[in-house]
Formats: sequence, structure tokens, C-alpha cells
Amino acid sequence: MNSQKIQDHAEHCDFYVGNEHWDKSYEEQQRLWVEKFAWLMIEESVYVLKDLHNQEYGLPEAIEQLQHHFGYQP
Repeated sequence: MNSQKIQDHAEHCDFYVGNEHWDKSYEEQQRLWVEKFAWLMIEESVYVLKDLHNQEYGLPEAIEQLQHHFGYQP
């Protein structure tokens, strides 16, 4: 899986930690990075699912569209 969206979120987290938390310990920076990345992924997933719900997609189609959105291939 090599999704541009995931790479963009990772770069955003690097910027966030490097600029706003540069004075924290390495372990704390890692924790903050993971937390920020998780929130970005959840936020985007919710946005996509709300859009799909508005289009009246059923659950199987919504799952497929979400996987496609992030470039996930099981």
C-alpha cells in the first residue's frame, strides 16, 4: 500500500512534531506523531464515510470506496 494520502498525512505529522514539539523527548515526539497521524486518518475516514452516506451507499460499497480512497488492497 503506497497511498499519496497516507504519505501526505505522514509528512504533515513530521512537520507538526518538528515545528511544534521540537523541544520534547524523542519518545514524546513519537507518541505525538502517532496520535496526530491516527486523528488525521480518522478525520479523513469520517469525512469520506459521511459523503458516501449522503450518496446512500450501503455498507459493502462504503467499505470498498474507503479502501479505494486510501489505496488499500487486501
